[in-house]
Amino acid sequence: MPYVKRDTAGAVTGYSETKQPGIMDEFVADDDADLRALRQVQDRAASVPATITPRQLLIGLVLHGTITDEEAVDAARTGAVPGKVQAIFDALPTPQEKTAAAITWAKMGVVERDHPLVAALASANGMSDADVDAFFAACADI
Repeated sequence: MPYVKRDTAGAVTGYSETKQPGIMDEFVADDDADLRALRQVQDRAASVPATITPRQLLIGLVLHGTITDEEAVDAARTGAVPGKVQAIFDALPTPQEKTAAAITWAKMGVVERDHPLVAALASANGMSDADVDAFFAACADI
């Protein structure tokens, strides 16, 4: 049974099998709900890459059926935005967000799992967080 550290809101932010006075000194059961939640986050972080390359993204989007082969090649060669991706950008609520999305697409060196545009693309394609995690894990192997 571990000792835990909590933030000001009471969420478990760390744990240790040994007591660390003043840091981790609250003893909890292994099945404590807050501890389980932290372990799930850590497990996800260990199994899902935080980033993939633009190349991996484009191939993954083709394999997922989100964009065509031709759109992927055009995006890779020229930075063109595929139609379904552009439609998501066009649906963003403000001109500033649309501009930021276009610039982000054009200049991305890596694709961050937790970036708001990834969330927008996922939502538009009916993907859950677990689906996005699986997509990133699969893309990392491309």
